[in-house]
Order: sequence, then structure tokens, then C-alpha cells
Amino acid sequence: MHAKFRGSVFKILFIINKQTGQAIKSIHAQSQFQGASLTTLYEVGKNVFPDHYNCDKYLVCAQGIHFFNDFETAYFYSFYHMIKSVKYTGPYREHCDDGSIRLEVEYMNGELDGPAIEHGYGDIFKGNYSRGLREGEWTRTYMFSNVTETQYYKDGNLIEPSSKVWGLLIKGFFAVAALSFASTV
Repeated sequence: MHAKFRGSVFKILFIINKQTGQAIKSIHAQSQFQGASLTTLYEVGKNVFPDHYNCDKYLVCAQGIHFFNDFETAYFYSFYHMIKSVKYTGPYREHCDDGSIRLEVEYMNGELDGPAIEHGYGDIFKGNYSRGLREGEWTRTYMFSNVTETQYYKDGNLIEPSSKVWGLLIKGFFAVAALSFASTV
């Protein structure tokens, strides 16, 4: 539902300005292709075609017109560039090209403020922001090992190293030392 797709021709039914929320009749969109700057005109009621189109359906980020099947995903796509300037307040979700969730956070007047879940490389980070800075307990769950690390932040600064990761490092050191000793005997 939240994945990014692309196509070769679309009829424009409506256009909404992300900053104002108002309906507009047309917009010029800038893009890059092989070092050249391209402009595509989108006009309500007319068909739009890309300057170039790659027919390989497995290449999501290739030439063509990119679109989403979900209004919320389309609205928030590249929205992070405007969050501070429009002093956005509310929930924000960002998705990877395959539709999986990359980020779920809250904003207050253009700053991170509230609960946050960040997904990256199979790991999940959970915690809270206050005035744009990490605050309090943050956990990181390593998905491939199911190990959880806990860190504590004050005004965006790490104040306590993770005890669980240190424990794993120490156990790992003893395991390596035991293997080394066993191989020399």
C-alpha cells in the first residue's frame, strides 16, 4: 500500500500544494536525468508523460512518473524538507521504496517532540524526543539476534552506556579467549 511505483502516462485529476493544503491547477516539477535538468508540467484534466521511461518494472527508482497508491504516503514523501519552515505539528511517517515503515515520529512546531520509532537495517530504535533532541530511555533491538540494547539520553547527549552490549562484548571476549586457548592446547 505504501510502496513507490512508477508509470508512463497519467491523467491529472487534482493537485494539492503540500505547504498550504490548497488545490492548484498546475505545477512544474523538476527532475534530473543523466545530468540534465528536466521540467514536467502537471495540469489538472490533462495527461502527463515522462520525458524518459525505463520499461524494467523491477527498477523502482528509474525514469518515469513516480506515484503512490496511498494519499498519506504521497503527502509525506519528501515532506521532511518543509517540516521546519512550515512549523509542522503532528504525526509523521516515512516509508522505504518497498512500502515498509522507516520512521514514525511526532513533531511540534517543526521539531521532533514525542515518541519515535526508527527502522534501519533490520534494527528498531524506540524512544522519545523533546525539543528536537533524544530524551530519556532509547532501546535498540537487533532483529537478527533479538538482542536489545538500552541507552539513556539527556538533552540529546548519551548519559549511560548500554550495559547489555558491554555484557555481550565481555561474553564474546571470553568465548574468543576460550577458543584461542583450546586451539593452542
